[in-house]
Amino acid sequence: MRVSAAFLAGCAVFAGALSLASVLPDTLVSTLFCRVPTWLAASFFNADIQGSSLVLGSGRVIAVTRDCGGTDFFALVCAVLTWHALRQKGAAMLRLLPLGWCGAWAFTVLVNGMRVIVTVWTRVLVEHMLPERYYGAVHLVSGVLVFFPALLLLWWLCVRHDLSGKG
Repeated sequence: MRVSAAFLAGCAVFAGALSLASVLPDTLVSTLFCRVPTWLAASFFNADIQGSSLVLGSGRVIAVTRDCGGTDFFALVCAVLTWHALRQKGAAMLRLLPLGWCGAWAFTVLVNGMRVIVTVWTRVLVEHMLPERYYGAVHLVSGVLVFFPALLLLWWLCVRHDLSGKG
């Protein structure tokens, strides 16, 4: 079985981004990955902001922590963009790759803002139906229901671009 260089480079970028995110200080991760999704969710709910937490009108505090920052999703998006750029085999695509990674950050924080909103709504809904021991699973499932379609959209856009006759 032959593995393409584009795939291997995507895997290397994924591992590198995850490794880098794991050694960054909490304050930097909070600034880069947690505050913008918090601002987006706070604007949606018309809530107050305290750092990387939002305070809903009911007084409930929702914290967007390092674990909820979306760094894994960011690494996946960077890997897909790297794979796509190398498959295009154009020098211009490779030169624009760092700009694509900046776009990956913007895409990540926007999608993560949607995930925070969905998670808050889902949590409020299931509090009346499920015992507390299931809240972690609900948090995980709501994240998957937002992140997975976003990743599929990115993949579709990359494949569609491949089929457009460019590269």
